[in-house]
Amino acid sequence: MFSLHRKFRNPQHSETIETQVDKPEALTAAGGPKEDGKPTMRGGKKAKASKGPKAAKQPKGKKDKPAAKEKKAKPDTTQRPSLLNMAAQVLAGAKKPMNAKELVEKVKAQKLWESPAGKTPHATLSAAIMKEIETKGKESRFRKVSPGHWEHTGKQAG
Repeated sequence: MFSLHRKFRNPQHSETIETQVDKPEALTAAGGPKEDGKPTMRGGKKAKASKGPKAAKQPKGKKDKPAAKEKKAKPDTTQRPSLLNMAAQVLAGAKKPMNAKELVEKVKAQKLWESPAGKTPHATLSAAIMKEIETKGKESRFRKVSPGHWEHTGKQAG
């Protein structure tokens, strides 16, 4: 006769199972002792033995790195004109304040800039203009005339 006691964190769920087995091999699958007498965990796995002292680790950054792969040749990445710069150029030539949608339409009509795939370039332009006004203050190229409308101040980028 063999008895197996399983303990759980909640004592109400702990149980003791008593079984009579003809073959000791069948006990290993249930988590009982093996023929060699060493205890096993559920599923027939051996209980972990304590490990000896750990090996010294290499200092960070001193690991052996594999040879670097060859980098692919990058295509010509000439600087594309930014919508913000093109909007400043259009506003400089405009006689009246404009909103973001009007600016984007004018910039596209003059073929100064083309949207790569964005669906709302006017929203991006509006945010960029407001950010420039906020960060540069009086040195900004833009001045807010009314909600959503800007004019050029005459100052250059930089």
